[in-house]
Amino acid sequence: ALCLICTNVWVSPRLDAHLGHVGCACLGMALIAAGELILAYAPVLQLSLAGMCVVYMGQAVAGCTIATITSVLASDENRGAVMSLQQMSQALGRVVGPVALGSLFSMDPRWPFALAALSSLIGICFLFSLSLQKGFRRRIHTFEEDIQRPLLTPPAWSDEVFTNEDVEDMGRFLCELLSNRHYKWRAPEQRAALKRALELHFPLLSATGDGIELEIGAKEEGPTNMGSLNCQADPTVSGSVGDFVVRKTPVGVGSRRRFASKR
Repeated sequence: ALCLICTNVWVSPRLDAHLGHVGCACLGMALIAAGELILAYAPVLQLSLAGMCVVYMGQAVAGCTIATITSVLASDENRGAVMSLQQMSQALGRVVGPVALGSLFSMDPRWPFALAALSSLIGICFLFSLSLQKGFRRRIHTFEEDIQRPLLTPPAWSDEVFTNEDVEDMGRFLCELLSNRHYKWRAPEQRAALKRALELHFPLLSATGDGIELEIGAKEEGPTNMGSLNCQADPTVSGSVGDFVVRKTPVGVGSRRRFASKR
């Protein structure tokens, strides 16, 4: 585990920068093959443990670069399916490998490790032949250029600049909306309650990148508080909702709603 972690953190990035994706993957597969051969033919236990460390170092070096190569080979339309197939193949190998090689181990304990080394060498040959194709080299070059391209800095966020006509238009719309939906707002205390509800209903926005994200925290109860100021009464009860008194005429008199002023 220490070999795997240390290689991923300190060794793999440097090797990838110097050797490229294909070279780093080939080196990792070569380390795996060497480690498997050491495990197969090591005369002492200490050397077998060293071979195990070499195998894990090779997995760390080759693992991330093979995933990158698989992503480069896929197109934008099927990249998700291709990466899923890669992960599924690795999982199947971990399940089928021990079962299939069990009989081989019963014949000779060295043969499964030797077969793993041979498989790694075949993988190196495949990666090397892949690197000779012009289309693949072009895709790798484009991929590396996209990674090195600097991210564009979004423009600074600026507040709205409004005129008196804008304020009048928005205020008239808001007053008509509140009146049409039966909110009481003419009294100062009623306007103060509505302002508090509006502050909760419209949480602070933050500009991040090209999009806008809501800062949702303790103000999530805004819509509920806004709804509590609605002066429409329940058909069967009358009482105080927030700072407002609401009533409804009996069913026998008619279905018209009547709203009382603030107490």
